[in-house]
Amino acid sequence: MRIAGGGAVLSLLLALSACGSDDDSSEPLVPMIAPLRERPEGALSWQPCGELECASLEVPLDHQDPALGSVSLALNRVRSSDAAGYRGVVLLNPGGPGASGKVFVAGSAAALRTILPGFDFIGFDPRGTGDSQALDCDIPAGDAINALLEEGSTGYLREVEEASRDCAARSGPLFEHLGSNQVVADIERMREALGEEEINFIGISYGTRLGQLYALLYPEHTRAVVLDAPVGPVPDLRLQTESQFAALLELQQEFFADCTAGVLRCPPEPQAVFEAMFMDGELPGLLQFARANWKLLLGSGAGRELAATSLRVYAGEEPPPEMMAGMAAAAEVVPTLNTGANLTTNCADDASAPLTPAAADELFSSYIRRSPQFALGGLSALTCSGWQVPRDPLPRLEFEPRVPPLVIGGTRDILTPYELAQDTVSVMEGAALLTSEHYGHSALSFGSLCVFQHLRRYLDTLVLPRAGARCEPPPSR
Repeated sequence: MRIAGGGAVLSLLLALSACGSDDDSSEPLVPMIAPLRERPEGALSWQPCGELECASLEVPLDHQDPALGSVSLALNRVRSSDAAGYRGVVLLNPGGPGASGKVFVAGSAAALRTILPGFDFIGFDPRGTGDSQALDCDIPAGDAINALLEEGSTGYLREVEEASRDCAARSGPLFEHLGSNQVVADIERMREALGEEEINFIGISYGTRLGQLYALLYPEHTRAVVLDAPVGPVPDLRLQTESQFAALLELQQEFFADCTAGVLRCPPEPQAVFEAMFMDGELPGLLQFARANWKLLLGSGAGRELAATSLRVYAGEEPPPEMMAGMAAAAEVVPTLNTGANLTTNCADDASAPLTPAAADELFSSYIRRSPQFALGGLSALTCSGWQVPRDPLPRLEFEPRVPPLVIGGTRDILTPYELAQDTVSVMEGAALLTSEHYGHSALSFGSLCVFQHLRRYLDTLVLPRAGARCEPPPSR
């Protein structure tokens, strides 16, 4: 996932200036039909916090056993302007899991009010994250990787298991209650506290799982649901890791093909230069940055330019610049999240059976054979086999929603490849897939004006894009 920064906010604001869609439908924006009404009083005590309002909500630690105690959730709100009136609420989750919804909404507040007038926008930090009761633990990455190199998967899984037990001891009962089933029940408590009969929901990346679950479990309280860069209908971390790895290798080959075609300015034999750079133990700082973030660079337009620049510098075609063009933009794709909550939630949801050390060795070896440079990215397929959190299986996400959702898939998204958006649509009858031709994770962060046209049309009117709708990449790619 990606926290919306200045670029995403600017894109949202610019979307308003477009009079039509970038796809071949050329349909203008339709007027709002969500009726104006009074904002309900609700049970939350909103207080000023900067330019927004903030509140807290106590929810059961375990919604199946409220006697176990409670956990405090932190929310913020961007109110619709007085001029626009009030048409309802939109809850947003930017993904992770473990990302702060409050940070996302605060960063996008001005744009949200402009592109979707009449709605209140609610950000929340899911349990375990941000200003809500949060986990304060993580995998000791260096120790785990050293154990992997010395002992194979046996050592890696042992380090992960020890870290999970330490996390559980430091976090108390919260550690065992971070699964998405609990988070979705939290969202229903938020709806009740807001005093709303229906909510709209925008989920990005992992946030799409929450949107799907809410639409399944609380259909009578669900209005519009937007699923941007979906993680797919099956919470299987090994399958997701495989799709990510395949998408990464595909974008790597596309990068080298664009070098050959002159789309990118690269040195001769760019793949050989890349392999040599990855083996070099004495890279200067800027090239170290490019190598460490290469996977993320391939997934954005600015990042690809930075990657090509790093190859030219390493090949001696030009001196290292003081600041590589595009570095700031590329750095924005690095996720900001609570990694302990990320891992614990993913593993609580995970539907796959734990791997034996031998099976884990074979799986990791397969990633090494396919790409030694990127093999460490395959470790996420192993980690839940060591992370000792009770599984909390999700219900089957194959159903007919009361209100068909808008699903947005990016064709060059490494973190949630396009095929996962196709899978999501295939199991939700009536859902519409909007294809976005952009580099980067999440069309709402990197897509074109066309994406925002469709978003507004759907939130306003519940009208979905027609079959086969596509949005061309933005001018900057």
